[in-house]
Amino acid sequence: MKKQVKKFMSALLACVMVAVSVIVFDMNPVHAASGAITEASGWLETAYVKWTPVTGATGYNVYVKSASASDSAYVQLDDELIRKYPSYMRADAVGLKAGDYVMKIVPLNNGKENTSAAIVSDKLTVNAHDRSGFTFSSNSPVKNGVGAYNNDGTLKSNASVLYVTEANKNTVKMKIGNTEYTGVAAITQAIKAKNNCQPVAIRIIGQVTLSGLSCQDMKSAYAIGVKGATNVTFEGIGDDATLYEAGVAVFQSTGIEVRNLGLMNWGGGKDGDGITLKQSLGVWVHNNDVFYGDAGSDGDQAKGDGSMDLKDNSQYVTVSYNHFWDSGKMSLCGMKSESGENWITYHHNWFDHSDSRHPRIRTMSVHVYNNYYDGNSKYGVGAAKDSEAFVEANYFRHCNYPMLSSMQGSDVLAGGIFSGENGGVIKAYNNYMEGQKSVIYANSDAGTTTASATDFDAYLATSRSETVPSTYKAKQGGKTYSNFDTKVDLGVDTADIDAPADVPSIVTKYAGRIMGGDFKWTFDNSVDDASYSLNRPLKDKLNAYKTSLVSVGGGSVSGTSHTHTYGEWTVVKAATETETGLKSRTCTGCGYNETEVIPAIGKDTPVTPDTPASGDAKVHNFTESGTTSDFYSITGSTATSRGTATYNGLTLTKCLKMESSTSIKFTASSAGKLTLVFGGTTAASGKKVKVNGTSKTVGSDGTLTVDVAKGAVTVTKGDAINLFYIVYTPSGTLETTHTHKYESKITKQATCTEAGVLTYTCTSTTGTCDKKTYTETIPAKGHSFSTEWTVDVEATETTPGSKSHHCTVCDAKTDVTEIPATGVVEKKNGLSKAEDGNYYYYADDVVDTSFTGFADCDNERMYVKNGKVDTTYTSVEQDGADWVYVENGKIRYDYTGIRQNKYGWWRIENGKVNLSYTGFADNENGRFYIQNGKVKFDYTNLIQDGADWVYVKNGHVKNDYTGFAENENGRFYLENGKVNFEYTNVIQDGADWVYVEKGHVNTNYTGIRQNANGWWRIKDGKVDFSYTGLADNENGRFYIENGKVNFKYTNVIQDGADWVYVKNGHVQSNYTGFATNENGRFYLENGKVNFGYTNVIQDGSDWVYVKGGYIRYDYTGIRQNANGWWRIENGKVNFKYNGVASNENGMFYLENGLVKFNYTGTYIQDGIKYNIVNGVVKGKENVLTVMRMPNSVLTNSIKMVI
Repeated sequence: MKKQVKKFMSALLACVMVAVSVIVFDMNPVHAASGAITEASGWLETAYVKWTPVTGATGYNVYVKSASASDSAYVQLDDELIRKYPSYMRADAVGLKAGDYVMKIVPLNNGKENTSAAIVSDKLTVNAHDRSGFTFSSNSPVKNGVGAYNNDGTLKSNASVLYVTEANKNTVKMKIGNTEYTGVAAITQAIKAKNNCQPVAIRIIGQVTLSGLSCQDMKSAYAIGVKGATNVTFEGIGDDATLYEAGVAVFQSTGIEVRNLGLMNWGGGKDGDGITLKQSLGVWVHNNDVFYGDAGSDGDQAKGDGSMDLKDNSQYVTVSYNHFWDSGKMSLCGMKSESGENWITYHHNWFDHSDSRHPRIRTMSVHVYNNYYDGNSKYGVGAAKDSEAFVEANYFRHCNYPMLSSMQGSDVLAGGIFSGENGGVIKAYNNYMEGQKSVIYANSDAGTTTASATDFDAYLATSRSETVPSTYKAKQGGKTYSNFDTKVDLGVDTADIDAPADVPSIVTKYAGRIMGGDFKWTFDNSVDDASYSLNRPLKDKLNAYKTSLVSVGGGSVSGTSHTHTYGEWTVVKAATETETGLKSRTCTGCGYNETEVIPAIGKDTPVTPDTPASGDAKVHNFTESGTTSDFYSITGSTATSRGTATYNGLTLTKCLKMESSTSIKFTASSAGKLTLVFGGTTAASGKKVKVNGTSKTVGSDGTLTVDVAKGAVTVTKGDAINLFYIVYTPSGTLETTHTHKYESKITKQATCTEAGVLTYTCTSTTGTCDKKTYTETIPAKGHSFSTEWTVDVEATETTPGSKSHHCTVCDAKTDVTEIPATGVVEKKNGLSKAEDGNYYYYADDVVDTSFTGFADCDNERMYVKNGKVDTTYTSVEQDGADWVYVENGKIRYDYTGIRQNKYGWWRIENGKVNLSYTGFADNENGRFYIQNGKVKFDYTNLIQDGADWVYVKNGHVKNDYTGFAENENGRFYLENGKVNFEYTNVIQDGADWVYVEKGHVNTNYTGIRQNANGWWRIKDGKVDFSYTGLADNENGRFYIENGKVNFKYTNVIQDGADWVYVKNGHVQSNYTGFATNENGRFYLENGKVNFGYTNVIQDGSDWVYVKGGYIRYDYTGIRQNANGWWRIENGKVNFKYNGVASNENGMFYLENGLVKFNYTGTYIQDGIKYNIVNGVVKGKENVLTVMRMPNSVLTNSIKMVI
């Protein structure tokens, strides 16, 4: 986003306005207060203005310019960018560079600008889109501009613009190469690189539905899309551009942009995703609102399939600033066929309570940064099938599992989401997280549990440039991280990465359509953070969505006054016998649209179309005259069942059938032109008709005009087509010098008994009118008699009365009928059905309004309130000794279930409350616990329901509850509201972690048990995190630290009266040998120090002296083992020792460290001569004393020693 707000103050507007088919709305004069701007703003490379309609305006021109430029720099907007809404007008300027702009609205009066009433906006600041990500990296094939736009936001110079509305999607035209195509489906099918198609901006306006959008290439996806195309932008105009029941698909294309669109209720077909990319390069999907799709056939497709899927080796794709509304599966990134890195970026997206796949990655190398994970019930980023992701500076709020790698770490805790695929490797850096269930790092204890080098979710980097060592790899598949993020251009500079704390405010401001779009919804975090079910109210609102757009086009003109040049009238709505119709025509110069009312035909009144005055031209209209003519001789059959034709403002309904027997003959008074008008249900274009025996071809508009010479002319059949109109125009004359333009006015209203008058007045000012006015009779309406009887005179016991049907208009009477005298009749008492269809409770023929209770009638028992059965009343009411269920005023004896009254909810069986019932029952709201016939909403417990034990909270069986509950039998673990008796694990229960055995918290268990995070010391069913020491289970005895088996721990430690050898956390009870702790090195037998053991034994390459179970490194002397007596020095046998040494038993002679008991002789050591017998020193003398003797003695002594 930091890139987005950089301004380029030298910005200039550079839009190319391309002529396309224009749908212009009927701009009737408005009568609101004089226009004023109500809202105006700059946005991302666009600006818009809203204003109230200007009094008397028949249209508007709208302009935009740089705020610092002179007025001569104003550029006029395309007419389609101006739209009408119920209470305001709006215009959007698109394709703007970053900078400051102003917009100007100029009202039109009959095609002329009223510059004195022009309205100019304040300065509007426009920011640039954030063009970051792999799509814009130095290696991208579209780094110089994606779609129809340059990188500065302006339209490419050779780009075409196609405006698409719900009204014109089947008729809009566009020329590609030398061929003109009609309709969106045909146009998008033709937009291909091989057709040398120019860049195209396809602009969606308002709510556009699927029909007519999907071309043949899109048969696998219910979507608007392209295949084999380059440089195409799909974009929405304004804040309400919506593809409804349609997605967007991009197949085998390069340089495609999708922006500012709302996608609602999309889906269907093999590739029925919201947005689908297949085998495409350099795609940018940004600033879209993606809502629910239609439910698919799979269980995980209730919200639609993938909201934004990348498949089949798509490369250099950036998905940014999109708003995903509770998506079930946000984005699949890769199928199983890809083998390369692909280079995909997701940044600044708002994952608004969407469930999973943000994204789910296979094989690809993906950069995920600055996204807002907002209440995601399943997981965030998922890495599978040897993929890798650099996940940095994201904001995770209540995302249960922010990062997962298949078949390891938190994925195992989550139950294995990725169908057993190989894992991937994620490098995480500088992310913010809160409310997550689990995150496990490979190299850091900063997650929710201690680090695991093999069972991790991600490697946690301490700097952005840190590389992941190759020793960290996926547990399944062995994938290592390539450190691509330190080697390739990611398309974003470090300085442009936003701080995680700023991400929510940036993303919620800019993600989605302009200003957040026109659809508003607020999620309930307390519910929606954890729920991955379809949000039914949200879906209902999407199903009910209708655009508020009234019409498209502002009736704009080129900016100068001119005389309108109209095309032919087009019937918008045909008139009927009772309703007027509407026709319209459009100025070919400025696009202004004029409409005119077509009078109602009137019952039994023939259609009389406007007929041009003929002058010298000879006109024959088969609708008016059939085959009768004083100029033409006509032979043949006419028909009114062959459809209609339009010509020169006429709607023609009767034709002459061109058959073998058909002929039209006349004598031309001079050379001239003959025009024949064909049409109806049989297409005439390209068909043949004969004039004087020569075949002529009918034009594409259904007319044929030929030159005729003076003299006889004969027209006969060529092909079987339908002729509606004939004009012979002699040279020097015009076919029509005056065309009637009638306006109708009722000059006398018809009544029930008298006819009215409809007067037509010609308002045309061209030529001479031969019929200024004419009238039509509006038939008398006739009486409209009510079907209900009206009592005119009440009958008495002795005098008859009368009743009749009255006219609802004039109160005339018909069917006057006598009502017999009543005589003495039995008075009504009790419940009875009256003539008005209601049931009343009578007392002596009078409705007893004081009666409230139950009464019988027509074999049904009904609830009466204040004397009348209230057919809208539904409740549980007392009926004598019973309480019964009343629905729409009647007891429902066929109903069994649960129903409510003001006292509570009750168990109903065959219409009656069963007050003796205790147990479970259902209604449309769920399953409830009943006690003595009443739902017990203050009851919370874990109780048996058939073969299951279920959790009841506040009387309601909580089928969506997974967690713990307890009853008098203990505490149990539930899944989906039921005790899972097959479940055994160590899991969290509030502040505790407990041991669950077959669904039951085993409070009697003390020992060691395992979960995915390790082996734990259990005491009375709970993990004892305060415990450090030794403990047992069926596998042996283990060393515990803070409640968890420390498998890295090796030592000799005290265990009660014993000292034992622990290796890798496990007491080695089968071990005999040496082990060391801080107190020394000990000799162990069967895992315990043998403090009674004294010997000289081997310890590795040494032989050592053990006394009292440990090596006596402080001892030097002689000690015995089974092999002899040995010289000990500092606790070890010195096998190099030769000489005399002593212990408490005396002095001995040793060779190679061993006492030589077979040696007898002498040995001199340190100047002392030792006398040795059988290895034992028996005496000694100091040989150095000879130095005090005479030389002769000394010499003899030396000789003796030698």
